[in-house]
Amino acid sequence: MEADKSRSTKKYYSLPEEMLARAFEAWVRHHVNNDYLANILPVAAFTCGDKRYPYPLPNEMPAIDRAFRKVFGLKDA
Repeated sequence: MEADKSRSTKKYYSLPEEMLARAFEAWVRHHVNNDYLANILPVAAFTCGDKRYPYPLPNEMPAIDRAFRKVFGLKDA
């Protein structure tokens, strides 16, 4: 919801489908070292700060990893 404050339009980043899309994009990028597939700006380079960062933060990735592994029937890393 904080990320939405950086936009001129109404809700976008906080929509469930947008949060899922960014979580999946971050998950793919976490496992595949290829900027072509997903070019996510690092938190440190994001000018609006980590409170408005629209992607999962590094400390959120373990839970996201577990969730997507469960969805796709993958074994834990």
